[in-house]
Amino acid sequence: MLAITLSDTQKSKIMSFLRTCSEIYGGNEAKTLRFIAALVWTVRSGAPWELLPESYGKWNSVYKRFARWSDRGIFDQTGKCPL
Repeated sequence: MLAITLSDTQKSKIMSFLRTCSEIYGGNEAKTLRFIAALVWTVRSGAPWELLPESYGKWNSVYKRFARWSDRGIFDQTGKCPL
């Protein structure tokens, strides 16, 4: 299965960007980065949420967090996060 690994530089840039987003709480860095990796896996694989590997967390929890962030416009701001 496709494994997603973020570089230290990518992790740092992502977390710096997320700290500027008052609409979300990204307090647990490890869980937040695992969530981001789950999103990348989903986009790159083209698979439905239900097929998300358990190593990324429960698919429904990942999807709900994605939906919350989407509703709050976080993904509309990602152009401010250069990777």
